[in-house]
Amino acid sequence: MEAIPRGLVSRDMIKALPGIKSLRTSILPANSSGNHSYTSTASNKITIQVPSFPNSFINTKRSFLRFVLKTSANGVLIPQPNLFRRMMLKNSRGQVLEDCDQYDYLCRLMNNMKSEQTLKAEAVSTKDIRAVDIAKSYANMTNATGQVVRHNLHSGILGDYQEYLVPVSSMVASSGYAFQLELWLNEDAKVVGSTDTNAATYSLEEVSYDCELVEVSDSIMADINSELASGSQIPLPYVSWRSHQTALSGSGTSHKINISESAINLEKIFSVLVPQSFTQKVSLDATKYKAKANDPYSFYGGRKTIDATGTIGNTTDYLTKYVWRYGSTFFPQAPVELVPDSTLALDTALATLDLKVPFMANLDETDGSTATSRFESRDFLLAHSFKTTSDPIANALNSSSSGSPISLHLDFASNPNTSGNEKTVLTFIQQTNTLYIKPNGESSMIAN
Repeated sequence: MEAIPRGLVSRDMIKALPGIKSLRTSILPANSSGNHSYTSTASNKITIQVPSFPNSFINTKRSFLRFVLKTSANGVLIPQPNLFRRMMLKNSRGQVLEDCDQYDYLCRLMNNMKSEQTLKAEAVSTKDIRAVDIAKSYANMTNATGQVVRHNLHSGILGDYQEYLVPVSSMVASSGYAFQLELWLNEDAKVVGSTDTNAATYSLEEVSYDCELVEVSDSIMADINSELASGSQIPLPYVSWRSHQTALSGSGTSHKINISESAINLEKIFSVLVPQSFTQKVSLDATKYKAKANDPYSFYGGRKTIDATGTIGNTTDYLTKYVWRYGSTFFPQAPVELVPDSTLALDTALATLDLKVPFMANLDETDGSTATSRFESRDFLLAHSFKTTSDPIANALNSSSSGSPISLHLDFASNPNTSGNEKTVLTFIQQTNTLYIKPNGESSMIAN
């Protein structure tokens, strides 16, 4: 039979186990009551406590955070409003499983790796309008009465990245929950601009975590509990991100950044250049809205810029060479020379991250007469994957083996740190961990 082409042989559908069903539920924040309003200056932390639903598993692929986003009358959302600056996830005993500061930049970075078609399809729900006609959508980004927004968590356990169903029913809920998700709201300046000269604000209302549960029968759950009672444990692999922030200093064109991270299975590393500070932009209109300087999540290092009229121009402080180093090993094996443009950095990122058609590789056509790569103008990125294969095994870099930092060497064409335009390098480390769910519902990142 194996010699016969698969296309010539069909098979019967496999019947599912009886007693398995799906249902949806909404989990409201634990730190609010009624129609509570969250703002960046008061009640700026959202706490979601996920119960230990009986006989249930969470399907994270079909779960998301939902809320009503309101702006002040003079507020206009930036093209991709990143509403949360930090995300933390704990188990019932308070152990921190995920903690990502600079979460807003991680959201922009990951969205840049989606395809243009995906961003267009999600624009209505996520308010990331960068892939559609920005000028035509500008008026829709101000809404004092509110707009429903969906946020897919960039979490390895509760986000789209989780490949397995999360067995919350097997976890102890001694604190009243299996997981506690904490989100801190971002500052106003990084979410809304002002259409006049007064400060603009935003708020979130009707917040809930809408999740899908896969509920199994008592007999199936009894078998799982029996295995746990006999000393078995449920391993739940997941990825997590940690951010490292390093301000560039001095007036030279060569900079070295050391990143200390103890990760047993460090899979990927991402570095972006951003301004050290960002103030709210005022007197915005549909044209100024496109300017690179008016977007707090524009990444620098490329050779192009977009001014307040939408015109594409040249930069002088672009990156000319970079390389990572751990111990005595370089990644890549030789410094990447970015001459005469930054295409090699883009191609290196596409190859090492196995990306096909990411949005950051698209053309930027803001001025209507010329075009440039978004990678050169707004979405510049340095990335490297340490995984030797795509198999789900621990085959990446062990940065805890020697205690040496990961060094990033950067060479610029001119000083990137001019007065009033100082830069910071944000580096995100992606690593793989495993959460072990043990007898009596205990969970830990340490195996038995």
